[in-house]
Parts: sequence; structure tokens; C-alpha cells
Amino acid sequence: MTPIEIMALILAAGILIKFIVSLVSPSARLSVAKTFYKSPAIISVVFLVLAAISGYYIFAEFNIVQVAAIMLFTAFLIGLAFAPYSQSMIKVFEEMLASREAIFKRNWLSIIIWTAIALWVIYALFFV
Repeated sequence: MTPIEIMALILAAGILIKFIVSLVSPSARLSVAKTFYKSPAIISVVFLVLAAISGYYIFAEFNIVQVAAIMLFTAFLIGLAFAPYSQSMIKVFEEMLASREAIFKRNWLSIIIWTAIALWVIYALFFV
């Protein structure tokens, strides 16, 4: 199996496990989520490392425009999953957008990464 195939298998297994656990014991899934997100700093580092590792293999196979199109597809699927929780999401957005300072203080790394991706896509589309 290639690294891309292994990552796809991990995703497929994770999806199925999450759905099975949610059906069998929703409280167990909540317990895992609470444990997982207990320390935002640690989970941020874990996600960053996993993104770097998977990104290394993804960008070895695909260009940024292809990756961005896949990210858009994924964003639509995530939006679909969160649509039934729109009122709760609005509360989260209100908390996130309480002040400009708070947005950048809590999300600076994410903002830098997403801005770099956007600029990279624009560069690849219009200047390469």
C-alpha cells in the first residue's frame, strides 16, 4: 500500500469506528471527545504534526490546486454535518468573533496556514 492508500484506510476505519461507537454508546464517544480535547495546546501540536506528516505525502502526489479542490469538497461535507447544529455553531462563532484581538490570539497559527494555502493556490493558478 502507498502512503496515500494507508491514509485513506485510516480515514475509512476512523469513520466506521466513530459511527459504530456513536450508535452503540453515544456517551462513550462524548467521553473520548472530552478526553481528546482536554488540553487545547497539546491537541493543537498533535494536529499540526499529523497535518505536516500527511501533507508531506499528499503534496508528493498532488499539486496545491488539486488539494484545494479536495479541501473544498471536505468543507462542504463538514458543513453538511454541522448544518443541523446551526444555532450552536452561531454561539461558537459569536464567541470566536468577540474581538479581533481574541481571534488572532487564539487562531494565529491556523490563520497563517490558511492564508498561505490561499496565496499558494492563487499563485499556482495565475502565475505558474
